[in-house]
Amino acid sequence: MDKEKFQIALENFNPVLVTDQLAALNAKREAFVAYFTPEHIEEMPIEEYTIGYGNNGKHNFCYDLEHTLRGLGSIRGGSSKKFGVWYSAKENSYSHAKKYGSAQNAYEQIRKNILDLLVAGEADDIKAIIQIPLALVFKGKILSTYYPEKYLNIFTAEHLDYFLKSLDITDPADSVEEKRVLLTNFKNNHPVMKDWSLQCLSHFLYEGYPKSPDNHMVEDIRFKKYRDFILKCTMSAKSVNNYTDFRRINECLQEIYPNSELTILDIDTTEEFAEIQKQLENNDKFKQYNKKGGNQYTYTLIHYMHYLQAKELFANFYDEDITIDLQPSNADKYTKYIRALRTKPFMLLAGISGTGKSRIVRELAFRSCPNRDDLRKDSTTPGNYLMVEVKPNWHDSTEILGYHSNLTKKYHFTKFIKFLVKAKKYSDVPFFVCLDEMNLAPVEQYFAEFLSVLETRKKNGEHVTTGSLVDAQYMNELEGWTEYYTSVLSQGN
Repeated sequence: MDKEKFQIALENFNPVLVTDQLAALNAKREAFVAYFTPEHIEEMPIEEYTIGYGNNGKHNFCYDLEHTLRGLGSIRGGSSKKFGVWYSAKENSYSHAKKYGSAQNAYEQIRKNILDLLVAGEADDIKAIIQIPLALVFKGKILSTYYPEKYLNIFTAEHLDYFLKSLDITDPADSVEEKRVLLTNFKNNHPVMKDWSLQCLSHFLYEGYPKSPDNHMVEDIRFKKYRDFILKCTMSAKSVNNYTDFRRINECLQEIYPNSELTILDIDTTEEFAEIQKQLENNDKFKQYNKKGGNQYTYTLIHYMHYLQAKELFANFYDEDITIDLQPSNADKYTKYIRALRTKPFMLLAGISGTGKSRIVRELAFRSCPNRDDLRKDSTTPGNYLMVEVKPNWHDSTEILGYHSNLTKKYHFTKFIKFLVKAKKYSDVPFFVCLDEMNLAPVEQYFAEFLSVLETRKKNGEHVTTGSLVDAQYMNELEGWTEYYTSVLSQGN
């Protein structure tokens, strides 16, 4: 931090004047909150939510947050996809994230998410806020609008990182929610700033010290993260340059979304990117560029999707209670494993004993395991990880898949099968099984059935299905399946 510049900016800043300047906007904010109460949102029709209708002299949830209240924190830029569902006046129809099936289903889920967010926001439940599946900027704007005394009106990770670095705040924080908390704590512990509102703090940061980062700076931060990823994925300098060249792709995006400032680097979810990728591949200009460039731009899109997939897999990267080394500098070396697993969920790691092959699997599990009590009870082994020690005397699948005993009339389940059941319970979390020293026994004898089932994988809508490993009657009728599934697993056993 430049202490001299900071002190000068502090002396020249007048929080009373800023508060007066924001009075009219805060009156609009109060009117918005008074209108869109939780009770009203619960019954709110889709027309009153979706941007595209404008406000026509009336309140519109998304329009007001993005435009009417822009002076209290901007969420402009990018596309309307951040709202989950939106209205296109040009096409006279709703658009929505495809995973919801229909615009109405999308809206009902988003409306529920907003209500959950308001509850979590009032309770200061940061963990719950992080888990709510709304776009980060949208989520941040809602929180700062309803609870301006609690939540800072700065919404992007790049801006938050810029301010944290400028103020020499180095405590680790992975989520934007945690980054906002760090800046808030800085204010609350400062002898002069402690009496300021959070709106005054953001005004000071953007206008006083260190002042607003320019768009190029934000783009550079995003681009560097992506380029660093590509550098770890290829040894060819030419390939790196090709796969990080977005100029013509962004040109095509402007043609598809003429009234937006959307660029590839604005897209930060695989779901949104998959939709945009389809539109690009159907765009005539993109086809021309791609043909001329020998499919360079198709490969660029593929690599960017890999990047987003890796980001989502490591979404829960930081956690202070983890005892193993999770420094960001060590994350890049796992990129190749992530890419391999995206191709097929089975990977062989070869090498002499003691070189850390098993640790790699456990580390991948740690980095992708949500910070939830039911999966993070053990600080050394996450709940989405299982080690299976292969024995030399394994000559059939019973040690892996279990077996039905004619004597007891029961199915004897293995820890492997129980772990698969647990994985089914947490279908939104990656689960990792490590077969340690698997070549000690003939793989084709003890693991053949599992490999055969693995080959039956197929996509069924949004889900991937396979053939069965254990007869359904055993799962439904024996070993207290229902109780195990609903109670034992919920306790993390």
